[in-house]
Amino acid sequence: MAYQVLWDLKYAGYLAREEEEIARQRRLAQRRIPPELDYGVVPHLRAEAREKLQRIRPADFAQAARIPGITPADLAVLMAYLEQPHRKPSGKVQAGR
Repeated sequence: MAYQVLWDLKYAGYLAREEEEIARQRRLAQRRIPPELDYGVVPHLRAEAREKLQRIRPADFAQAARIPGITPADLAVLMAYLEQPHRKPSGKVQAGR
C-alpha cells in the first residue's frame, strides 16, 4: 500500500501529462481538413508531405497521421496554416497577405 502511494506521488506529473497528450491527440484526430484544400499553397510543408496529402486527400488529421511519411511536424505546419485567420474557406491565401 505504501509503495503504491509513493509510486502515485512520484509519477503523478507524468501521468497527468500523458492524459493531456491523449486528450490533445483525440481533439486533433477529430479536426477535419477541408476537402478542397490546395496543399500546394501551404507554406513550409515538405514536398513529400505535400505530394502524399494531395494524392490521398485525408478527411481529418487522424487519417493524415496514418499516412506513411507524414511527420508530426507536417501535421503541425498544416494545423498552423488552417488556423490562420487570413485564409479563405477555399484553402487559398488571400492576395496581399
